[in-house]
Amino acid sequence: MMRSEFIERTKFEPTADEYAEIENEYMGTDLDKDAFCKMWKKQGGAERLMRLRARKIEDLEAEIANKDKLFETRTAADAKRYHELFGKDRIQMQKMENDIKTLKGIWEETDRQLADANARTAEAERKLAVLKEAFAIITGKEEQE
Repeated sequence: MMRSEFIERTKFEPTADEYAEIENEYMGTDLDKDAFCKMWKKQGGAERLMRLRARKIEDLEAEIANKDKLFETRTAADAKRYHELFGKDRIQMQKMENDIKTLKGIWEETDRQLADANARTAEAERKLAVLKEAFAIITGKEEQE
């Protein structure tokens, strides 16, 4: 008997796996198609398969719930391990970044101070040259180098 014939006679649509079991059951009898389908319905075949489906759904839902729990547990464990492995590195990296900012600030301040000192030195040398020239004029002596 074909699956479509079984569905037509019983008005019940089994899955492919369910029909494979029904067909094995049918092949184990010497009944014709119509007699087998009547007997199958009378003996509660559809109800039995519906109970099996309900149990299978419950089992699958429980499996999903267990896998969800396992996923959450692993996710939490992975996050904890990540923080253990990389948290210290991140803290050290932030400290190094802060140190770099501090050193950059010191470098910029030192560079500014050096530029100011160079400007003051240039001004002092210019004034010294003016004083030497004035001294030479006052004393009547040319500067000897």
